[in-house]
Amino acid sequence: MQNIAELVDLYLSMDTSYALLVSGPWGSGKTHYFKDVILPQIQKKHTVNNASKRYKPVLVSLFGQRSVEDIQTSIFLSLHSILKNKYIQLGASISKGLINGALKLAKIDSFSGVLDNAKPKPKDWIEFDEIVLILDDLERIDKELTFRQLIGFINSLVESQSVKVIIIANRDQIQDEDFNNLKEKTIGNTIHFKPNLKDSIKQIIAHRFAGSPVYEQYLEQKASTIIQLFAPHSSNLRTLIYCLQHFQYIYSATDVQVTAVSLLAEKKQEIFDLLLRFALAIATEYKKGEIDFNNRRELDRELHMSLNELFAEKAFANKKDEEKGGKAFNERFREQYYPQDRYFFFSSIYDFMTGMGKLNEEDLQENLKIYYHIVDNKVSPQQSLLETLQHPQVYNYSDQEYLKATRELLDYADKGYYDLYNYTAIFYYATRFKNPLALSRQRLTNRLIKGMRKGKNRYQHIHNLDLHFNITTDDPDLAYHQQLITEAQKINEQLKSEETIADGKRKQDEFFADPTSFITEVLQPNSRLSQTAFLQYFDAKQFYLFAQKVENAILVKIVYFFYHRRTKGFPDHLKEEKPFIDQLITLFESHPKKWEGKGITAFIQQDLYSNLIKYQRLLTDGHY
Repeated sequence: MQNIAELVDLYLSMDTSYALLVSGPWGSGKTHYFKDVILPQIQKKHTVNNASKRYKPVLVSLFGQRSVEDIQTSIFLSLHSILKNKYIQLGASISKGLINGALKLAKIDSFSGVLDNAKPKPKDWIEFDEIVLILDDLERIDKELTFRQLIGFINSLVESQSVKVIIIANRDQIQDEDFNNLKEKTIGNTIHFKPNLKDSIKQIIAHRFAGSPVYEQYLEQKASTIIQLFAPHSSNLRTLIYCLQHFQYIYSATDVQVTAVSLLAEKKQEIFDLLLRFALAIATEYKKGEIDFNNRRELDRELHMSLNELFAEKAFANKKDEEKGGKAFNERFREQYYPQDRYFFFSSIYDFMTGMGKLNEEDLQENLKIYYHIVDNKVSPQQSLLETLQHPQVYNYSDQEYLKATRELLDYADKGYYDLYNYTAIFYYATRFKNPLALSRQRLTNRLIKGMRKGKNRYQHIHNLDLHFNITTDDPDLAYHQQLITEAQKINEQLKSEETIADGKRKQDEFFADPTSFITEVLQPNSRLSQTAFLQYFDAKQFYLFAQKVENAILVKIVYFFYHRRTKGFPDHLKEEKPFIDQLITLFESHPKKWEGKGITAFIQQDLYSNLIKYQRLLTDGHY
């Protein structure tokens, strides 16, 4: 970086007729470095032809520029912002282009309109050889502007007008043959931009977060940590800036949320560091295009412990390397960003970093409570114990302490205090290190299954439970793990059935309490209920009696509900509702006088019966 500053200074000190090219990868901080370091340096430098004047840097982006005139217009605007009311004495070969661009923008019809009343003294004129023109994003010009045209324009500046031109580009992204042939004549020296990451981070922190002194101080303290976490995986400073800008919101929200929970408040600084690591990891992979809001690549799979984590100590002990291509993304992610540390998926931060929208602060607090096993502002002792037995924390135990901790673990398991996905881990913890407790593996399996069943009332159904189990066919304890997994899945399905029935009963209660609001919700264009079968949990007789006594205005809404159900729904998803529809139709046909008579009510009842018949046919054979 110091080398660039010295070479630029040397270039400005010489009488030259060529441009200077600074090349570096996208996102490496080239533009940021020039704005913060090189531009102030240029402003202090005396011109080569007149020691009484100093250079005036003009930074212009070529991104999307479609013609030389577009570039000239951008130059004029940048000069005008610097010189304010002074008239510029420009070189004849390009002055017309610059003025024409200005006239076009100002909607002035004649050249003289600009020069009326402009009578500066010669000493106030600014010659073009005082200008240091910095052209950024060379590789991003519009396809309508050829490199032959652009290089020709730059050559006229450096040769005919003695303008100092510094070009900033990613040379590796330019494959144009004209550029390769012409640049040798116009570009005298190419400097390769190799940023000092430590200096760059300090500059980013100082310039972008000066208005938030507390956050700025935190970042300054963590500069070395940020480098350690970020540098091995990316050199793109735009990604780093993106992360630190987003993390500023996370930092502020965390400060508020942890203060509200005393056990979290005690760990505030630890939590800041924990979330910074996760945010940096997610931002890096997100900006690489590896993940997005809709594709988490199973990073959330590691919310709970998998057998991969259990067996990490085996890999640790054996120093066994695997081919990168043979590992899933979430495994590589953990190895890269959490090689020796506990991993946890913070859904609130992931959603925020990947563009979901505003940070959900309540979800953030809930994530932290789960991470620290806090329930009712108390830390769960069984979860804390389980965490200490994970790799590499387990190596903090002595042999006797480990045996005692393992016995305590099994006592908690006997009472059903662990979640379904924990029991394979518990089996492994109890038998590793050559089974120091001399446990019978089958008896242990039976014991853990008994504990699982005992804890059923504490469990909730887990979506995709199978994703939390990751065993291999060469596992010597495969048969025992499979028994535990089978039982866990069986209990999980029972929980799903029970929760589904309970949810269906709640929907029935909601319908009878306020049918208008319920039906309105179902009829929303993107309503989950419009695609979900739930009527099978309703009491058909109770529904029929309700439909007989409700006022006509609501009865009409019920008719439209079934019309919408059969015309806008998805039969494959709704077939489970057929028994309810069958029973309801039977009740209608058992009391024909209710709907075969005259009047408004009978007319609506007849319409309801007709829609039920058509819905029944749809659920039976797919058409009506």
